[in-house]
Amino acid sequence: AFLAANYAAAWKELSPLAKGGNAEAQYLLGVMYGHGNGVKRSAKRSAHWYAAAAKQGHADAAFNLGFMLYQDEKYGAAGPWLLKAADAGNGLAASLVGGMYRDGLGLPKDAPSAYAWTLNAANKGIAGAQYEAGLMCAKMITEKRCTYPEAYKWFRLVAKTGYPGAAENADALAKRMNANEIKEGDDLIKAFRPNAEAKS
Repeated sequence: AFLAANYAAAWKELSPLAKGGNAEAQYLLGVMYGHGNGVKRSAKRSAHWYAAAAKQGHADAAFNLGFMLYQDEKYGAAGPWLLKAADAGNGLAASLVGGMYRDGLGLPKDAPSAYAWTLNAANKGIAGAQYEAGLMCAKMITEKRCTYPEAYKWFRLVAKTGYPGAAENADALAKRMNANEIKEGDDLIKAFRPNAEAKS
């Protein structure tokens, strides 16, 4: 009934299952309350059902709950749920976790963790994470912890999507690179395949 968008019937089917502890039913009720599908929209009830499912290991529920909390600027509460979702392979969660570690929002400020999670998301094809990976990598070149071709790769990849500032950053890096480094960067771009299953 849920997939058929018959939400009144879905609520009748899912409600007893969710109350009985079925994590998928709990998640779907969270979605219904979150979007107002067949029920009155309620962030509080949505969060309740997402939390119930997430506590049982439902990764999508953990992401949705974490994202709700993040949007409400409750970063300390959001962090553990987004980490669970990122650990389960959610690229958007990994991108948010990277930013949270970078800025110390709800997670301790930790540059290596920030870069690892940002790379995790970038390797999954998340455009914002690819841009951030380029920025982070470019800052680490002088420390020999990243290379020009690697930073160039991220900026060129995300520039293909029209991401603001990416082409300009790639061009600025290219001016500092020799022909071999540009070729290496171009080879990295050709070889890149987003990996939905990438983990940090």
